[in-house]
Amino acid sequence: MPGMGGLDLLPVVKELWPDLPVFMISAYGDARTVETALSRGANRFLTKPVDIAQLKRDVIAAIAEAGGGG
Repeated sequence: MPGMGGLDLLPVVKELWPDLPVFMISAYGDARTVETALSRGANRFLTKPVDIAQLKRDVIAAIAEAGGGG
C-alpha cells in the first residue's frame, strides 16, 4: 500500500468509524505484529494464507457482535 501501511491506517479508520469491525490480514503473524494490530483496534488478525472457512466464521461472529445478522 503506497504511503501508509495497514498498521498505520488502522487507527485512522477506527477514529473515523469506531464501530466498524476491522480484520487485519498479513503474511507477518509474529506476536509483535498481532499485538500492535489488536492494540490499534483490529478486531481480528489473520495470517496468510487465509483459512477461508475460519474467515467466514470470523465475519459471521463480527456481524453478530455488532448487532447485525439480519
